[in-house]
Amino acid sequence: MASVYYDVQRRGGIARTYELLRDGHTSHRLTAAVRAGEVVRVRQGHYACPELGDEETRAVRVGGRLTGVAGARRHGIWTPPLSRIDVSVPADARALRTPTDARSRLAAHPDPGVRVSWTDHGARGTRSALEVRECLRDIVRSQSAIVAFAVLESALHLGLVTRTSLRRLDLPRRLRAADRLSESGGESMLRFRLLAQRTAFRQQVQIPRVGRVDFVVGQRLVIEVDGAAFHTGRDDFEEDRRRDAVLAALGYLVLRFSYRQVEGRWREVSAAIGATIARGDHLW
Repeated sequence: MASVYYDVQRRGGIARTYELLRDGHTSHRLTAAVRAGEVVRVRQGHYACPELGDEETRAVRVGGRLTGVAGARRHGIWTPPLSRIDVSVPADARALRTPTDARSRLAAHPDPGVRVSWTDHGARGTRSALEVRECLRDIVRSQSAIVAFAVLESALHLGLVTRTSLRRLDLPRRLRAADRLSESGGESMLRFRLLAQRTAFRQQVQIPRVGRVDFVVGQRLVIEVDGAAFHTGRDDFEEDRRRDAVLAALGYLVLRFSYRQVEGRWREVSAAIGATIARGDHLW
């Protein structure tokens, strides 16, 4: 007979008690496997492999599957650093639990770390997370337009969805311009802002001796966005300065912004770009 761990793992890391009993395991064997750390009892009637992600484990403990931002992150898509998880549950779900304690009913102990969406109608995905498109659908409904735009662009860039498939989500007009060129959430957010204020630009432009730059406005204004997870080491810092120096020698003007500036301090970013254009410094 296969181990309890194997029979849980072959079902995607989550198995129900009745499935394991049907495999030939006994209640005593299941209890022993939990005590030995072979599997984890997530909630009554549900067992998980120990390596299942924390967010997925919490979603199953609530009584559903990951969706929204946490679900997109599970698929490798860029998402903003939100701590809350979005859990999709069937319309007839009962006895939902808190994400950290399977003994506490969610109705009696509301948890700000979880948002429940009664939208799981048997959509594709794993036993702990909905498929990519369903996660994106939830994000479009529940997040700000700029966050949804950045997440959509990340999914496109990774090849997890196509623009054709996104049309089935019935996107609002300002999200339909999402494309696959952006390589980070910060780039997508800047692109969203520039489109909104109708600033003409080119993206991912190749410049001799430099390589690709994030954006070019006009003829010579280069805008670079340093992502939250990049450009933090000494080598990255030095390479960015080398590129800036070469661009300056070639006659380009460089504006460099951080992800946090683009995401949370847009007024100062917009003022810098607008003043540069107003002076005509974006032209040769």
